[in-house]
Amino acid sequence: VASGVRITALVGDNLFMQAMTVLWIVLITNSFNLLDNMDGLCAGTGAISAAALSIVAAASGGAPAALLLASISGACLGFLKWNLAPARIFLGDAGSQFIGFLLATLSAATTYYTYRESPLSVGIPFLIFAIPLYDTASVFWIRFREGRGLFTGDNSHFSHRIVDLGMSRRQAVGTIHL
Repeated sequence: VASGVRITALVGDNLFMQAMTVLWIVLITNSFNLLDNMDGLCAGTGAISAAALSIVAAASGGAPAALLLASISGACLGFLKWNLAPARIFLGDAGSQFIGFLLATLSAATTYYTYRESPLSVGIPFLIFAIPLYDTASVFWIRFREGRGLFTGDNSHFSHRIVDLGMSRRQAVGTIHL
């Protein structure tokens, strides 16, 4: 944020939006970290999210962001070859947070709203990040409702709940990617 990356969503650059940018970056970074709970889930979701953001950035005239996002998508896809179950290498906290941080900052730096477009277009990042945001919100809600620590690891993630319904881990990851 200090270097100029800001969300300006229809209200311009002010202290409130700078705080919202910091919140967005922390939220998306940690959402991807929480999503790294099954082989291939975070890397695959990162590849899909980066590709979708790249298409939107290119369509809105943000060629540099589109190229960076396409590169992130390709890197995640290349990594995914060895990260699918049974994984031979893992992202870990550093990898999942790095993917989340890159996607968060590039999504904040990209303009989704241009003249004569719907103001609803500022919601595009929320749609693209729907899975990581849903997983984070649902995990925190379940932990809060059950009186457990919000930052204590468990099996209440979206992917684990799908496995509990009878899918294999690989099927659950594929379903989430779809």
